[in-house]
Amino acid sequence: MEKVIFIGNGINYKGNSYTWEKLLQDLISLIEKKDVINVEKKSFPLLYEEIVLRAEKSTDKKEEDILREVISKTEKLNNNEYHNRIMQTNVTDIITTNYDLLFEKAVEIPKTKIEFELSKELDKKFEKGYNFYTYSLAKDKKIWHIHGTVKNKNSIILGHKKYSENIGKMMEIFSDREKEKYSWIEIMMEKEIHIFGIALDSVEIDIWLLLNERARRKSNNKIYYYYPSTEKIKPEKYTDENFSLIIKRTKNVELENKLSLLESHSVEIIEINCNDYDEFYKIVFEKI
Repeated sequence: MEKVIFIGNGINYKGNSYTWEKLLQDLISLIEKKDVINVEKKSFPLLYEEIVLRAEKSTDKKEEDILREVISKTEKLNNNEYHNRIMQTNVTDIITTNYDLLFEKAVEIPKTKIEFELSKELDKKFEKGYNFYTYSLAKDKKIWHIHGTVKNKNSIILGHKKYSENIGKMMEIFSDREKEKYSWIEIMMEKEIHIFGIALDSVEIDIWLLLNERARRKSNNKIYYYYPSTEKIKPEKYTDENFSLIIKRTKNVELENKLSLLESHSVEIIEINCNDYDEFYKIVFEKI
């Protein structure tokens, strides 16, 4: 069965000091709401909606300004050895939740030369605002940016509204699969999928919906989820009565819950024994 790589933002941290958390803070600073918006324990899609709504209520900033900021910061990221290594594999399809074009950059395609194609003879209006049938062609690989790209701000899925619209479109596709339209959904249902470098937390409701639909349909393709053994223990920081910093290592219950959910969705779990992420990715590449 043909292999497919499903990858998230995890690979971007090597060689890039700019993080997702820093982007959030920059968006909040952009609308001058640092003392108003608390990011702790809020799901990102709803937090994004809060940023947009507060911006539109009390500043001259609109959602378009916020998206432009996201694009501006994302375009400053650099590709690294992980992107290069993935582009050297034998896979044809790469599915990613990343908005950046670092896979395309890894094979030295300038942004202005990156072309996006529809997988079938579809009117481009059919795909407007969605990312189901559209991929970029980077040499011999199709890159499916399922949450949009920096090249089209209207394609980017960030907020609760966009995620909900995406779910609605997915339900249409699920009921329309007998028609000859090929999307990343069919790839996830039919090919051997290798998932790594993505948290797959509850925010990714569209991916969980797809995994659920696949499990209910009893699709016979294999999906593997790789995680590093180092994530089984989570450091917790707190201060004692003398205000000394204490780091306590505890069992990562969130990881255990996620793995249990994945297993129930017919995803095979592969723990990679490693000391760090470099070693983790090296072993994963050897296994694919």
